[in-house]
Amino acid sequence: MFFAMVRDGVLVRFDEKHYMHWEIRQKALDMAYLLYEEKGMIQTGEFRDRLGISRKCAIILLEGFDRERITVMENGGRVLKRNLQQADRSQ
Repeated sequence: MFFAMVRDGVLVRFDEKHYMHWEIRQKALDMAYLLYEEKGMIQTGEFRDRLGISRKCAIILLEGFDRERITVMENGGRVLKRNLQQADRSQ
């Protein structure tokens, strides 16, 4: 069942230990874009609070976005590395 969900794209691999439902990843990515649009920076604590998740989960998500080259750590927070285009948001 697990491997079928991965094969079908329902679960996406986020790092060497973590998989998540693609809708959860998209919700987190949308929140990252929203925070960047509002604040010009994505702070871990605010990202965590807005999503209602633990700090550990927030860091896993944000580090995954760093690995995907969506965000980059800069001055104690994260900024978007890619343009805020609708096409980027749908990935």
